[in-house]
Amino acid sequence: MGNSKVWILWTLISLGLFSIVLYIYSFIVYHSGLDFGFLIFGVLPLSMGLYEQSRMKKTKNRRMEKQLLRLAMEHDQMLTISEIVLYTEMDQKTAEQVLDELRIKGLVKIKVADNGVWVYEFEPLLTKEQKLSAERV
Repeated sequence: MGNSKVWILWTLISLGLFSIVLYIYSFIVYHSGLDFGFLIFGVLPLSMGLYEQSRMKKTKNRRMEKQLLRLAMEHDQMLTISEIVLYTEMDQKTAEQVLDELRIKGLVKIKVADNGVWVYEFEPLLTKEQKLSAERV
């Protein structure tokens, strides 16, 4: 599923860019107008491809965030980059980016261990009793 969707996405973007270049070339060289075909074969596929690419990236980021939250639950709400790389498909750079997004959202705090390793502390999940005893605001 993923590979075919990516292939279609890049085909749309390529078709759109190629068509736009051809229409601009035709406009410059032959002084033709930018007609309806410019929109149908150029702008529309390009914008659809770029929109879908953005949507896929957001979906992927949400999946990685959930994966880290689940992993944190299994490790007492504390993780290091090494653990994330070991237990997930993420590389170090991706893990750091996702953790930074979670930190900005207020779901993760950073601590430093005695040996200098950063420890990412996740917001704890509440038990049923804690949820029931919560006060109204």
